[in-house]
Amino acid sequence: MFGERIRPSKEYILIIGCGSLGRALACAMDDEGKEVCIMDKAKESAVRLPESFCGRFIEGDAVCLEDLFQAGIEDASMVYVVTGSDSVNIMAAQIARNMYGKQKVFCRLYDGERSVVYREMGIGTIYPSVKTTLRMNEILEEGNALA
Repeated sequence: MFGERIRPSKEYILIIGCGSLGRALACAMDDEGKEVCIMDKAKESAVRLPESFCGRFIEGDAVCLEDLFQAGIEDASMVYVVTGSDSVNIMAAQIARNMYGKQKVFCRLYDGERSVVYREMGIGTIYPSVKTTLRMNEILEEGNALA
């Protein structure tokens, strides 16, 4: 369709977004022995991956079908979309789910109000600000806050 690419030989995970969350996911999956590809629009993001990372890095646009094809979305058993933009994350998650038929799609959102819609579409979501707030409240209620 768009050209040649390498087919993975074991469970393949595609992570879109190479910020701190994307890097942490990529390293954790890599440590578990999964084949990982992390894609980011900024090629310089790759330098933040540790030397021990055995996966691939691809410079690409999260909503460009050719870039997603080159990153191996067709072979991915899971797709994590964790860029810094809700709009990009939502569009890329919808592409993975609706165009590529991926059943395991996870999307980070900063606006928690959108979560219900995406949950109904079968897209897993997490919103760090809400989770962080809840955890901070738990810590304060436990009396474990650092003074």
